[in-house]
Order: sequence, then structure tokens, then C-alpha cells
Amino acid sequence: ERMFANEPSIRKTLILAYHIKRLIDEKKISHPREVCPWINMQETRIDQVMNTLFLSPTIQREILSDNPALAALTEYSLRPLTMTISWEEQDKKWQELLANAR
Repeated sequence: ERMFANEPSIRKTLILAYHIKRLIDEKKISHPREVCPWINMQETRIDQVMNTLFLSPTIQREILSDNPALAALTEYSLRPLTMTISWEEQDKKWQELLANAR
């Protein structure tokens, strides 16, 4: 638990989204909002967490990497990216975010 506490918040958010997705894939739940009472989160917040799965694979890999610049980024700063359909456009915005975080 101590190691996990030191992880950047956006990494923890993405990992949580993958865990919830796995529960859906395994048919243990039918909708992400079913976990709300289990982890004490509002439905809106779960939606925001799950939206991180809309990030391009490149961005997701970088979030899961050991990039020190991630510590300065929040899930809130990624929301515009999750609403961008083009992965190419997401990647451009991501590089801007990282440059500003350094």
C-alpha cells in the first residue's frame, strides 16, 4: 500500500479504470457505476475514471511508465484529451501537457 500511495494520481486513476473494466469483462458487474458503493465514489467520478480508457494507447503506456513529469498532472488536466476523438490530436495535446508539467 505504501508503494501505491507514492504513485502519480493519474496512474492510479488509469489502473482503477482497468480494474473496473476487468470486472465488466469477467461479467462480475454489468456497469462501472456498480462499484460506486464498494469504493465510496460518486457516479460522476466513476465516469471520469472510466473516460481515461479513451486515451490513446501511447498516452496510456506513458502514464503507466516511470515518467517523473506525471506527478504534476491530474486526471482533471486529462479530461480535454479524453473528449478528443483523434489519437493523433490527443498525442499532440499530451506532449504539450508534459512540456508544461516539467
